[in-house]
Amino acid sequence: MRMSFCVIFALLMMACGGTTARKSGAESVAAVSTVEVSAQSPKRLEYSVVATYPHQTDHYTQGLLWHDGKLYESTGQYGMSGVYVKTLEGRIEREMSLDRKYFGEGIAMLDDKLYLLTWLENKGFVLNGATLAPQGEFSYSGEGWGITSDSTKLYMSDGTHILRVLDPATLKTTGRIHVRFGQRSTPMLNELEWIDGRIWANLYGYNRIVIINPTNGQIEAYLDLDELEQTQINNLRRDVLNGIAYDAASGRIFVTGKNWDKIFEIKIQTK
Repeated sequence: MRMSFCVIFALLMMACGGTTARKSGAESVAAVSTVEVSAQSPKRLEYSVVATYPHQTDHYTQGLLWHDGKLYESTGQYGMSGVYVKTLEGRIEREMSLDRKYFGEGIAMLDDKLYLLTWLENKGFVLNGATLAPQGEFSYSGEGWGITSDSTKLYMSDGTHILRVLDPATLKTTGRIHVRFGQRSTPMLNELEWIDGRIWANLYGYNRIVIINPTNGQIEAYLDLDELEQTQINNLRRDVLNGIAYDAASGRIFVTGKNWDKIFEIKIQTK
């Protein structure tokens, strides 16, 4: 039997108690938002698949973004982590590999700089957005999962129910967003993307994308992408749904999963 989104969230909260199943040890939370939030259930968004594009099944997708007419993808796993710049047709135009001691995570572009997180190594990298040449490093406590930008600030997930707000000049945490479903804290926020004033986040371990109001942390809507995961049943390498990219100029949205063989362009249905 298929559980409702509300039931899944309730079970998730009881099982996790505000921490993560995959990754532990993220920093303790302080100075979170105390804005009152509504207990109203998030709206389920309907979508259609506009097009599909090839995706390398050896790419364990951690971050995905669209910039200057190309897809940027970061991959994970020790010894296989890196960043790729590619066309929608799957042709890799540039790439960089991380040292084997790093497990790559999410990426974000801001002012033509590419910010790359690592999982357990407490280190991020700043790359030239055009060439992928290294330009600097930064450190953070806890784990690194996903990262995105609103063109002014950076937002980072660490697997907990907290999104950190980073100052791009110092890469220090300047604020925190307590993400909630109603009054319940919602952990396992993974890859992030900023779309039309909202933060879209993969919910790790589920075929769900949640849409978060960055002002109060409330989950306002969600996408159920079980149908897309079903296209991967014959792909023995497939892992969980992960990867959201947005082309702001055209409004196109791209999603994929770890080791999936396709990237999907989807369109949100409006009534």
